[in-house]
Amino acid sequence: MQTVMFDNFRLIRLTPDHIIKPFDCGDSDLNEFLLLYSQIFSKELFAVTYIIENDLKTVAFFSVLNSLSLFKNGTILSTLSKRTKTMIPD
Repeated sequence: MQTVMFDNFRLIRLTPDHIIKPFDCGDSDLNEFLLLYSQIFSKELFAVTYIIENDLKTVAFFSVLNSLSLFKNGTILSTLSKRTKTMIPD
């Protein structure tokens, strides 16, 4: 795991086995992506997610997608949910 430290926060490239600390940005779709799907996307090589955390919580995250072809009209293609064997909500 590659980690960059600054003050009491760490920037970490998320891995499939990383335990994500509590996170709530006020947007349920973003919360759900981080907590339920970001590690699946990482494992399937669809995206790489980075989190900023301290000892108690996750304070921010961002993801870099490998391909824009995963999206059509702002939604994830159904083939993605089939490949990950997970239902991706609309």
